This record gives sequence, structure tokens and C-alpha cells, in this order.
Amino acid sequence: MISSRALEQNVVILDLPGMLDADSLQNTIQSAMAAGQLHIILNLNKISFIESSGLGALVAAHKSVESKGGKMAI
Repeated sequence: MISSRALEQNVVILDLPGMLDADSLQNTIQSAMAAGQLHIILNLNKISFIESSGLGALVAAHKSVESKGGKMAI
């Protein structure tokens, strides 16, 4: 499960669990952007494994965030 914590009105940190789930990542980022949080920090500290679909989800999320004028950082 991905947990989130807001730093400021438009900044959120997403703490990703041990294995990256592409669908959960996409849904969580879409929800954050819908709430006006366009600057997203991904905390991968607990990630132990990322498969190719997870990498694809990270790239797609980055493109989606930037297309809305936001920034995504790891």
C-alpha cells in the first residue's frame, strides 16, 4: 500500500512499499494531481524490487505530472 504525506499545499511525498505495483502507483499519482498536488516526491527507500512494468509506470507518471505543469522527483 502506498502512503502519502503532504509537505505543502501542492507538494506530496509518496512512500512506496517493498514491491512497486504499477496500477497502485498510477492511481495514487492521479489522485494526488486531482487534489492539486502537482509536485510529487517518490520515496523508494523501502523498494526491494521493480520489474519492467514498474519502470514503465514511473516513466508514465513522470510524463503525466510534467504535462500538468508539475514536477516529480525520486
